[in-house]
Amino acid sequence: MQIDTAAHQKASCQIKSLEVPFSESWNSLHQSETASGSLGPLLASSDGSSLTIAAWGGLGVDGHPGAGTSWRDSSISPMSRPPLGLEQHPAPSIDQDIIGMLSVAYQQEAELRPDAEYLHRHSPTSARHGPRLSAGMRRMGLGWMVEVALDQGLTQEALSLAVSLLDRYMSAAQNIPVAKFQLVCTACLLIAAKHEEEVHPAVSELTGLSDGSFSEADLRCAELAVLQTLSYRVNCPTLYTFLLLLNRALGLNPRSSALACYLTELSMLEYGMLAFAPSHVACSAVALANLYFNEPLPMSAMLATMPYTPASLLPGMQALLHLHQAAHGAPAGTEAAVVRDKFRAYEWQGAGTVHPFQSLPGSLTAGPWALMGAGPPGKS
Repeated sequence: MQIDTAAHQKASCQIKSLEVPFSESWNSLHQSETASGSLGPLLASSDGSSLTIAAWGGLGVDGHPGAGTSWRDSSISPMSRPPLGLEQHPAPSIDQDIIGMLSVAYQQEAELRPDAEYLHRHSPTSARHGPRLSAGMRRMGLGWMVEVALDQGLTQEALSLAVSLLDRYMSAAQNIPVAKFQLVCTACLLIAAKHEEEVHPAVSELTGLSDGSFSEADLRCAELAVLQTLSYRVNCPTLYTFLLLLNRALGLNPRSSALACYLTELSMLEYGMLAFAPSHVACSAVALANLYFNEPLPMSAMLATMPYTPASLLPGMQALLHLHQAAHGAPAGTEAAVVRDKFRAYEWQGAGTVHPFQSLPGSLTAGPWALMGAGPPGKS
């Protein structure tokens, strides 16, 4: 997929003018992964027949609308709000309302967390159904979602929710064909946009961005399939939810909050990062971002807002550092480069231009409490 990086630096994505359509890049990925043996024999694509709800499996299990949204706060509504990186709050005197919302979010996260190994659920049932989904295909699908979100001007809330819906749906459904994965990604974007945006993209517009890969009827059917499979429980805490609440609780400066958002968006591309809970990734990103700017977080605030010890954040911080290093030198047109160039924009404090550490500071491995600029507490 050939991406116009200059356009991304201006925070605009001209998906319709891409030289290589998504479907061609998808087929190229099939071929490369088949050649490496990761997919087995490459088979012909599906016949392109219209999707029916029955084809999705796992639908309508005691469906009911989702529970309340007690972790949400009207004062941090996404509507008409600038990006997270532009927000700044004073140094915290721990806001108990925010602490309460974080507590509820942590509880809901445990209930709704996707399966970190869901790809095994989507092996083809027979040779005619084609190759199985891979981590590389998921990365391509999420990269496309980032592009569509840029093109449509969707908020970070909508993008993060769409990715969460995708992973939750794929964790509950079975045997989704490779040929339908882009359709699932688009359906999740549509649902998230309806949930988070004042004005959401039209079905016809999203269908047009797919280069004719599916029809409007297919997209509406996929939307219903996702909703039914998730029992209509759309509202859930996401990576961005935790970043917003941590930003409020810790009084992060604009540079740190923007960099943390960049790191978490890189993490969304990687299937392996599902091994970490979204809150763990968000807390790790906040801690790592503050290290870049040599701004240790206050211990009392960290302990009050995070259910993790500093030592337990180190694996997440290390994983995010690896992603940051890879993205910094990623060639134009790759999914990581699309995210990097998005965050080079002024409204994101140029977070995409920050040079990554070569390694985590030695003081962290010697004493993780250096994250907070203090020695270990009396009790472990």
